[in-house]
Amino acid sequence: MKRTLSVTLSAVALTAALTVPTSSEAATVNGFAFKPGDILITKSSSSYGLTGHSGIVLPDGKSVLHIQGPGKYATKLTIAQWLSSTKYPKTKVVRSNSSTQAAKAAAWGKKYYLEGKGRYTKYFVDAQPRSLTRTYCSEIVWQSYYYGAGKAYKSSRFVDGTRPRIEWDDRGIIKPYSYTESGMQKYNGFKTVKSFKW
Repeated sequence: MKRTLSVTLSAVALTAALTVPTSSEAATVNGFAFKPGDILITKSSSSYGLTGHSGIVLPDGKSVLHIQGPGKYATKLTIAQWLSSTKYPKTKVVRSNSSTQAAKAAAWGKKYYLEGKGRYTKYFVDAQPRSLTRTYCSEIVWQSYYYGAGKAYKSSRFVDGTRPRIEWDDRGIIKPYSYTESGMQKYNGFKTVKSFKW
């Protein structure tokens, strides 16, 4: 009897564990399952010469960390709000090939920019992605992966010389569209997994 009761309780505990949502699950919005660490890129916005806007999906899988522009601080909004007709309906979803790195990036972004010192970091576009004194939308994404998962997303550029060659660099201004360019995605281990009205 004791053994039967023990097995039954274990089965109940296992079932409960499988049905209780965790803090890093996917969330389905507009028919698509978003995951923590997904990068959202939109062409529905531009600011100070940077075309597009970007954000990173947080550990809950249903909200996005982003910063809107000059004078603003990092904040979050739901993915449903992000995709609404009044915000950023034209959006691509870029996903890391490593779910572990993605989850770490999402957790760092939340901890630093929503709960930590990053709450007081103002928007400013500069060419120092590792600096945490100022930030902008696509740099928040970059920093989340860099500091949270040890992943420096690199852009390609041509280097002058006797024969032009491509050099991969993680310095300079991080542009939102750098996350959607297929060559950069392949090099860095990311891919576009969904487009909304793009």
